[in-house]
Amino acid sequence: MFSLYKKELKQFFGNTSGYIVISIFIVFCTLYLFFFESDFNILDGEIASLDNFFTLAPWALIFMIPALTMRSFAEEKQSGTIELLFTQPLTKGRIVIAKYGAVLTVAFFAVILTLIFSYSIQQLTYLDQSLDLGVIFSSYVGLLLLSASFSAIGIFISSLVKNNVTAFLIGIFSCFFIYFGFASLASYNLFGSNDYIVDQLGFYNHYTTFTKGIISLKSVVYFILIILFFLGNTYFSLKGSKKKYGMIIFPLLIVGGVFFNFGRFDMTQDQRYTLTEITKKTVAKIQEPIKFEVYLEGDFPSDLRVFKNEIKRQLQELQNLNSKIEFEFIDPFSDEKINQRLNDQKITPIVKRVKTDKGTQEFYVYPYAKAIYKGKQLVFPLIKNINLPIESNIENLEFNFTKALSEIMKDTKQKIGVFVHHKEFDPKTHQLFYKILNNKYDVKPFIPKSKDVLTSEEAKRLNDFDALLIVDPQISFSDTDREAIDQFIMNGGKTLWLIDGVNTEMDSLYQTGKSTVIGKDLGLTKLLFKYGVRVNPNLIRDFSQNAPLSLITDEYNGKPVFTDFDWYYNPISNFSPSRHPIVENIAPVRFEFVSTIDTLNVSGIKKEVLLATSESTSVQGTLSEVNLGSVDVEPNLSEFDKKNQIMAVLLEGKFISAFKNRVHSFDFKYKDESPENKMIVVADGDIAKNTNTKETAIIGGDRSGFLYGNEDFLINSIEFLLDNDQVFLLKNKTLDIQYLDPEKIQNSKSFWKWFNFIIPLLIIWILCIIVFKIRHNKYCK
Repeated sequence: MFSLYKKELKQFFGNTSGYIVISIFIVFCTLYLFFFESDFNILDGEIASLDNFFTLAPWALIFMIPALTMRSFAEEKQSGTIELLFTQPLTKGRIVIAKYGAVLTVAFFAVILTLIFSYSIQQLTYLDQSLDLGVIFSSYVGLLLLSASFSAIGIFISSLVKNNVTAFLIGIFSCFFIYFGFASLASYNLFGSNDYIVDQLGFYNHYTTFTKGIISLKSVVYFILIILFFLGNTYFSLKGSKKKYGMIIFPLLIVGGVFFNFGRFDMTQDQRYTLTEITKKTVAKIQEPIKFEVYLEGDFPSDLRVFKNEIKRQLQELQNLNSKIEFEFIDPFSDEKINQRLNDQKITPIVKRVKTDKGTQEFYVYPYAKAIYKGKQLVFPLIKNINLPIESNIENLEFNFTKALSEIMKDTKQKIGVFVHHKEFDPKTHQLFYKILNNKYDVKPFIPKSKDVLTSEEAKRLNDFDALLIVDPQISFSDTDREAIDQFIMNGGKTLWLIDGVNTEMDSLYQTGKSTVIGKDLGLTKLLFKYGVRVNPNLIRDFSQNAPLSLITDEYNGKPVFTDFDWYYNPISNFSPSRHPIVENIAPVRFEFVSTIDTLNVSGIKKEVLLATSESTSVQGTLSEVNLGSVDVEPNLSEFDKKNQIMAVLLEGKFISAFKNRVHSFDFKYKDESPENKMIVVADGDIAKNTNTKETAIIGGDRSGFLYGNEDFLINSIEFLLDNDQVFLLKNKTLDIQYLDPEKIQNSKSFWKWFNFIIPLLIIWILCIIVFKIRHNKYCK
């Protein structure tokens, strides 16, 4: 058998035809990956990845491998040497294996030559980054298995016909259909619930599993069974037993490759395809079919194409956990009805601007998905900020889809209570915040009969709420107010405190030009002190990070002219020492006359700083003056000597009641300790106010129109507080995406183009010269 194997190899490498076939494969891949202007060109993209190669390579193999296998038996039959071959002391099975092994050796040699691409791309990445070797290894395993399967198909086709050209053409068609045909049929939804089975019968789904960075044992078994099936049928074809073409292995192929899951290995260095237990538990609850419509189909720049592929992979992972999950990618611009429906739902596209050699190109994108479950629909964003690096949005994909599943499966909305009898939550200034909350939650104001004293029934009624908002109160809380809030917390209720430490407001400052800093007595100091936090009666000034103040400085054609000034009393921040998921990947939050927060050492209470100032901060005490005229005065930098003053903090743990061992005002049984609970305290009541910009009203904005992170911070805070399934913790997941270094690309693009083109061809033809030289020396003696 080995002698026949060597003979077959000599036929490939003993003349130039084998080298030409391999060279064509290399040239085809190199031209598309490094020379042609196409979606496959790696150097024109931003991501340091070989994904484009592993997408392109199967199409090249569909032509290359039939060119290698067409002669295996068809030429033997055509020339009449097949009978001579059968007279050798070899069984037909050994003959099949020898010829298959020779083809496989040549195919593997061609594939292994492409490893040079990995080296090239690594040289073009940033110095502190490296390619994901786990993904590359897994992808090459998939590509070698695919090559082996194509080779088995080609050998089988060659055993059926007597003409090389016929074997070549039928081989191309067969490889193409088995690779892509089943996936195409399944995409048309012709088989209903069996579409998944049809898709799994083909190569495409199994191969792309490897290119993700996943070694699926199910797919390994599938490819092995495919190879055995076609080699077995080649054996029976040579024996002339047509009745056995079906073989018993075909049912095993379906069972092994489609229905059984043998486990898998996530080879990615960031474990991106290892879903968390939180997600698995959420997906396991799905009892009815649920469908995701993703509006990200179309022509996009490279980073958005990567994002789209990651979405598809994420959904496939969820689908693998529960087959009731379906998904579809839709191009909203291709159908006017879909476009209009989205606009009716006030879902508008965002503009992605990409700088190219030809100038700036604009792409209009709908970065949204819709979940449909039991007649309910939920539209949710997939991209919060188009200007953030794409990996920031990819990191949140598992969170976004798991959160959507969790929300749409809830039968009732969670209830949020809002205190209003301390002149807080003014409808005029907080209308937008209320509207956004009411879209997702059942938000109700808590209105007692008396502003001074709560009854026992009213205090009990607080427990109907899941969370309580205390937003910008203006007058002091009574004893019964504090007791009711305390027992609400002791019963497990969540609280969000947005409270000022001082009375300074921009409205009064605009009228008089100056204001004295006076502490705001809300009667909450002792209550919050017991829970482990204190809002101080002072003002923060941040020299390094602040939002501008727009003032009228002139008039033009009867219209006021505004000028932006540095206003240190408006700190902006998304700095969180702990990188908590509440503030991860959000824009800076804009504060207005914010105070500092002290955290206290309370046993059992964990404190996490959510937002803090920069390292150039000044703290201004009470009875000092805030003067609007200071915008024209150069600041004394020595005053900004404080660092990272706390403006928002999260408290978690079992809180001790502030009314333990005290006389109680209500007639129900008090609790002295809460279950595991959490609350968020922000030392600024203005953070949730509406602001009219040049175009529309936003939360926490200014005249510049810059989209601050106030809304995201507030919504994230409430979602975290009410997240009983801990889905919000998925926002901590991070991905490691490697980028090409633009400077290296600019300086050495031409070199690496030709390096990838010449080096593999040089190896091929040096091998050719060596083989021919050895043969010449051997036969000339």
